Amino acid sequence: MNIVISIKPQFTNLILSGKKTIEMRSKIGKKFAADANIIIYSSTPTKAIVGVAKIKSIQQVRKDQITASDLERVCISYTFFESYMKNRIFCYLIELKDVVPLTNPIFLSDLKKLNFTAPQSFCYASEDLNLLVNSHL
Repeated sequence: MNIVISIKPQFTNLILSGKKTIEMRSKIGKKFAADANIIIYSSTPTKAIVGVAKIKSIQQVRKDQITASDLERVCISYTFFESYMKNRIFCYLIELKDVVPLTNPIFLSDLKKLNFTAPQSFCYASEDLNLLVNSHL
């Protein structure tokens, strides 16, 4: 089962370029595990699936144990991190590998034909969505 993760465009561009190697989340689903497939959905204003990746590893980390090196690999400032983690104790560092951009993005207008709704954070991909994404690799 592939996982669709919604990510802001400035961060999807950094993931696709190889600069951002870790996606930080305040919560994850039960199917998040090493070697799980990730479908990268770039949120507004792009509104398209732009790439795929695999999860290399996941770490649950206490907020007070995040390092400058972690933030550098997540491509966020300490100020952004503090705002994102307000009132939270733990976060998840999802290390990505095998990132592959799609040859052509799959825009939301086409995804809606598969009854796809853009996730706020993440969702699990239908078989039809998996087939569509694979046809764009």
